[in-house]
Amino acid sequence: VTNIAQTYNTATVSWTANGRAFEVGIRETSDTGWTSPSMAITDTFYTFTGLRAATSYTLRVRQDCNADSLGYSEWTEASFVTDSMPCLTPDSLTATAVTNTTATFDWNANGIEDMWDIHVWYGSFDSIYRTAIRPATVGGLTTGLTFNASIRALCGSNLTEGDWSDTVQFATTVCPDVTGLATGDITTNSVAVGWDNDPMAQGWTIEYGNTGFTQGQGTTVTSNTNSYVVTGLDDGTAYDFYVKAVCGDDWTSENWVSASATTVEDTLGIEDVDGIGCRIHPNPATSSATISVKGVNGKVRIAVVDMNGRTVAAETLECSADCEKTMEVDKLALGTYFVCITADNTNMVRKLIVR
Repeated sequence: VTNIAQTYNTATVSWTANGRAFEVGIRETSDTGWTSPSMAITDTFYTFTGLRAATSYTLRVRQDCNADSLGYSEWTEASFVTDSMPCLTPDSLTATAVTNTTATFDWNANGIEDMWDIHVWYGSFDSIYRTAIRPATVGGLTTGLTFNASIRALCGSNLTEGDWSDTVQFATTVCPDVTGLATGDITTNSVAVGWDNDPMAQGWTIEYGNTGFTQGQGTTVTSNTNSYVVTGLDDGTAYDFYVKAVCGDDWTSENWVSASATTVEDTLGIEDVDGIGCRIHPNPATSSATISVKGVNGKVRIAVVDMNGRTVAAETLECSADCEKTMEVDKLALGTYFVCITADNTNMVRKLIVR
């Protein structure tokens, strides 16, 4: 045997000989016998693999003199010790269970490491997390960003540092903005607000107030479902409603989403001392509105006037105590109008919303 070159898990042995047929074998030196079968080869070198690190081995070589397995030379033996296990680089690093501020990492450990360093960075954010367990969860991240990560092994009592692994990327999650926000079931003092359900949201925050109010100064309520009926509103009043999702503690959607609605003007039961009254329904109206007049006899003029004082529609009715008129409003611009009812000794004004 002329040379033995070993690593932590292999050994390549070479020798000199006249023939070209040989048998080789190997065992741990501490073993009492050659339990593994010898291997027949035709070169003057051989590489043993799958060895244990920092372990003493004995190998042997003999020549098949006639290359017919009928006659062999004596065994030649030699011993060596494999190298200590190096601090190998982990591989297959993955980031799973990512939230808005945390990520859980797992990887393949390839050696005898005792701990690991996980390096996470993005822009000015640069942190190394040391762990003795896998998988390992790191925190302190920022929502909605794409981070880089790599890992290295720390080996032995001195925590010898191995090489960093290849870089992987992962993105922290965001709490999604509300979609599909709409108002409905509008009454004189309530408005139903609804939106699309999102499984990431644990609840929603609603802020509302008179149209044009400054956010932060409105009324705030919370809902565990994707709808809410806002009550206690004033009749005939325009309101703005803002909604954002709540996905966890201190974790909400980035943007408020808004919708508006105007409550129905309360004209039911509003009468003067002579029993005269007026009701408009539906209000708000989209295609037509019916004006019902109570307690008036004779000619009654009904006029629809815009915010600039211009009459956009008018009708004259003959009433006998009660009467009503349905007026088409689908061709009117969306907005607020006034309905003026004029009769002998009677003048009434009611608000009409077209939307």
